[in-house]
Amino acid sequence: MPRPHPAFAIVLALIPVACSDPAAPGDPTEPDEWLGATWADLGRACPADAPAFSLSEAARDSVPILDHELGTMDALWAGFAREVPGGWGGLFYKDGRLTMYLVDPDQQDEATASLARLFEGSTWAGYAPQLASARILEGRWDFAQLFDWYRYINQYIWEVDGVTFSDIQEAANRIEYGAEDEDALRRATEALAALDLPCFLVALQIRGMPEAAR
Repeated sequence: MPRPHPAFAIVLALIPVACSDPAAPGDPTEPDEWLGATWADLGRACPADAPAFSLSEAARDSVPILDHELGTMDALWAGFAREVPGGWGGLFYKDGRLTMYLVDPDQQDEATASLARLFEGSTWAGYAPQLASARILEGRWDFAQLFDWYRYINQYIWEVDGVTFSDIQEAANRIEYGAEDEDALRRATEALAALDLPCFLVALQIRGMPEAAR
């Protein structure tokens, strides 16, 4: 689900530029051209075996916790991901079936059992019976990593004129940002390239500001 910048209170529907290859992000065996996003250009080569590293603890602790982040779905899921074995990347529905990413799909049984325990007493309790039959996809990031990087990047990307939306896109196991036009996309790309981000983490697309946020 797209996450709002506090200045705009953007509410959008779930949607599902150059590590050196500007190909569409996501699983290459599962085309997702409709998403309209390409990997952010980090100003360096991004080979297929580029490491997926976490935000450093010092950088994570440097990001202030904002009031609007407390108790959110993102914060809750990040907490779950720090406890669930296998690198849990969040939940979504695909073709009517509950689906999740795991960094290590071999730990599916342990992950689903842990999630079922964590869901007890939470707003996600109703999903627990579906976990055993959930579709498992191999992911690059767990949700805690996505959450930490997202909060860190937001400090910088929302200073860029023309950025229109942001999202931890659990259905594609990545972070996404939108820019209103080519010039804004270029500015966002330059800002991201200055942050020494890991490859295959952030995707960009041209996307106008929602009417409700104007």
